[in-house]
Amino acid sequence: MKCTCVRTLSHVQLFEFPGGSVVRTRMKTRFSYAFPKEFPYKMNHVLECEFYLLELMDCCLIVYHPYRPLLQYVQDMGQEDMLLPLAWRIVNDTYRTDLCLLYPPFMIALACLHVACVVQQKDARQWFAELSVDMEKILEIIRVILKLYEQWKNFDERKEMATILSKMPKPKPPPNSEGEQGPNGSQNSSYSQS
Repeated sequence: MKCTCVRTLSHVQLFEFPGGSVVRTRMKTRFSYAFPKEFPYKMNHVLECEFYLLELMDCCLIVYHPYRPLLQYVQDMGQEDMLLPLAWRIVNDTYRTDLCLLYPPFMIALACLHVACVVQQKDARQWFAELSVDMEKILEIIRVILKLYEQWKNFDERKEMATILSKMPKPKPPPNSEGEQGPNGSQNSSYSQS
């Protein structure tokens, strides 16, 4: 799915997407411990998955991120040099959770800014008190972020990713080599039809 998302984004942003061999090489070098043989997904799998992704998104490619509100909040605080780089990295880390599916971007931005203020020992209680936002929701987001960082302390990627990836469904290789046509003249699909 990650390859499909990057490919779809590259179409939207008018960037060239690297071919299937580049993706397979990258996956082989980055996750060689998890894919001891060959990366099982081919470019046609990515292309097929793109249709499912666009269908799930209802063909709407407008996505709101916490970055824009974060920039506005940091400018409002007047602490751009001190807080922005750390808060930005925390926002990046939130994409490894389901927060972007559960909370609006402005709340995620506020939570990340709050965490950055605590780490940098910047007293922003007055600034946060003046906001008309449900601070309980912000604290829920902060708890998830802190739980993520706590989990990362004990996470051994090499040991646990192989187990996780082994549970993922693998594509079924077609009986003929890729690109050949089946007995009825149609292109072989690598997924079984139910």
